[in-house]
Amino acid sequence: MVDNFKIIRSMLKFESPGDCYYVQLLRRQSDDPKIGGVPDPAYHGNMHSRSIKDYFISSLAHFDDVEKEIKTICEVFNVRAYIRLNKRTFKDISMVIFKHITEEICSGETYAPPLHLVARAAGRANGAGKSKTWIVDVDAEFVPYKQAIREMIRRFKLLTQR
Repeated sequence: MVDNFKIIRSMLKFESPGDCYYVQLLRRQSDDPKIGGVPDPAYHGNMHSRSIKDYFISSLAHFDDVEKEIKTICEVFNVRAYIRLNKRTFKDISMVIFKHITEEICSGETYAPPLHLVARAAGRANGAGKSKTWIVDVDAEFVPYKQAIREMIRRFKLLTQR
């Protein structure tokens, strides 16, 4: 298991009341256990990713408090922890939920499950503006191309800032 908690902790900034970071524990189909190179039918299914648990981290102390729990769940259930490094606020998440519910009522659509609304809103309520934070995961076979990847990212950044 790769443990980036210390690195990520150094990137978290809680500047205003209501600031939070969204963490999802996701089980990816590609991480399903295999028996003799074949996906274990007890795990393998038609899903691509399934959210196991979500966290809204509201302080560094809260991040520290849930670290062991997150690591344990990841290990026991063979899932990955993903943290959205672009800060959210509880207010913005609530507003996105309210907007979505209002749109559903007005359109007459089938209502989404409430927990789905929270996860969806947390994914969309990014308050970073143009100051987004990205982490690029480079697998071992691509390490020789690190400099080329950096250059691609730099050019992309220049193109999107116009």
